[in-house]
Amino acid sequence: MNRKELIEQKKKQLYFKNLMKSIDVVTTKEIYKIGTERDYYKDIIYSYHKLWQEGRIKPYSKLTCKATDKQCCNWIIDQSELKCDKEYIFIKVGYYEGYARIIFNDLFEAVLQLWNHELKLNNLYSSINCGFCKGFCLIDLADKKIIDVALVSEDEENYQLWKWYY
Repeated sequence: MNRKELIEQKKKQLYFKNLMKSIDVVTTKEIYKIGTERDYYKDIIYSYHKLWQEGRIKPYSKLTCKATDKQCCNWIIDQSELKCDKEYIFIKVGYYEGYARIIFNDLFEAVLQLWNHELKLNNLYSSINCGFCKGFCLIDLADKKIIDVALVSEDEENYQLWKWYY
């Protein structure tokens, strides 16, 4: 890796670390930069995305985009069965593919911050406040499932939540 690539990689790692610090209602237990654990989680997500793209994983639940953030968070918590005492892997794709093991300190506020985490990235993305900026993906370590919630272009009327057991 040349110097320019190394600097870009370090910038991306710092970006993800700062993103995790900005989500102040979760405890970040570990950020996986390299290694077998990161590769393990990456393989799980790759398998999920491949099946999802092939249309073999259908939404578990949908909620109208007209819903408020409060309604969205309650829907996500209920449908995903999220808990404060469980560990999750938060996955960030896009500018930097990041993996962090987290625990929720305040369930509702944590889901709200994860739901809106893309909106915090004004320095890297445009500051568009729209539905496509909302969503997140988690691996539930205890139940061995992926929880993915977002708005997708195939159905711009509803937020969708997917659950996939690996």
